[in-house]
Amino acid sequence: MRIKTLFTLLLFPLSLLAEEKFSYIPQIHGTFRGRYELETENMENRFQIRNARLSVNGFVAPIIDYYIQFDACDRGKMRFLDAWGRLSFTKEFNVQVGQFRKPCGLDAFRSPANQYFANRSFIAKQVGNIRGVGGKITYKPRFAPLTIEAGVFNKGTTDNQEAYAKSMSYAARIIFAKNGFTALGGWQTIVYDIVRVGLVDAALQYEYDRWHLEAEYMYKHYRHEESPDCHAY
Repeated sequence: MRIKTLFTLLLFPLSLLAEEKFSYIPQIHGTFRGRYELETENMENRFQIRNARLSVNGFVAPIIDYYIQFDACDRGKMRFLDAWGRLSFTKEFNVQVGQFRKPCGLDAFRSPANQYFANRSFIAKQVGNIRGVGGKITYKPRFAPLTIEAGVFNKGTTDNQEAYAKSMSYAARIIFAKNGFTALGGWQTIVYDIVRVGLVDAALQYEYDRWHLEAEYMYKHYRHEESPDCHAY
């Protein structure tokens, strides 16, 4: 009787998710950005395909979805970006495994289709744009408009996934969003070869009608002062 009751309790949240409307048909999205640039100092110019992104996402079960994204032409080169699967135990809690951007930062998470200007901010381009191979958990409590994410990832870059390591990289962020106001705090510690780097991020955002106000600050610290600290905003 106890085993049967436990089995029922486990299936109850899954049955709630199964009632949500969804489709097994994959969704395909794309973004193209072509541009012309003039270098005014030497009066040299060029055409460039900055992005030709394609992504596919969908469900294989009511509680299991996936996402794959690559850039067919990033300034002449093909780049593999994201590939992950996610298991949603309830509406509030899910687990994600694969390659994706580490949960730390705000502007770095915007795709080219969602950018407000022709280019990204310094944080999104040079400091906070970090993808990794690993897993993360996401929790969205019912009692507050919060999103809490925490993940563990391989050390190093995404192109070396065969090596074993004793040390890992970690990242986490918490987001409060209500009535157009968003506050975010993030933390990340990553390993490049034998150098460990710590990052702390804070951001505020407010949207009202056609107005969008946003500020973000990220601090990057190298252990043992192996490189000067970075302050990005």
